[in-house]
Amino acid sequence: MKRDKKKPKIERTEPETLLEILTECGRLKNTIEQTLTVAVWSFPETNRSLLKSKLEREGTEEYNAYQEGKVLGDFDIRSALHKGARSGDTFAVEALSKTQTDEGVDKALKDIFFPEE
Repeated sequence: MKRDKKKPKIERTEPETLLEILTECGRLKNTIEQTLTVAVWSFPETNRSLLKSKLEREGTEEYNAYQEGKVLGDFDIRSALHKGARSGDTFAVEALSKTQTDEGVDKALKDIFFPEE
């Protein structure tokens, strides 16, 4: 008799709170407008204009959750590319190199044109 091997089920938990939604939207690089649409759709009682002001105001929980998501999303991408590059994946090597170059150029432009930030 053949033994039935089942793959372990990997469950992805859906965001349950507004802050989790904001973090996930940041990870996905959603714009603030896209994030607002998802947040209000998920939590209809949310005041869209109030949430927008909180997302744009440094130091609020909402701003921090969204920005943290953006950083984590970047980390996930770079980490995956790095692992692929280490294993010899030429696409990953090229993509990681391009990402690092682009980030260097972005930083140089920011330093030149917006040194106070």
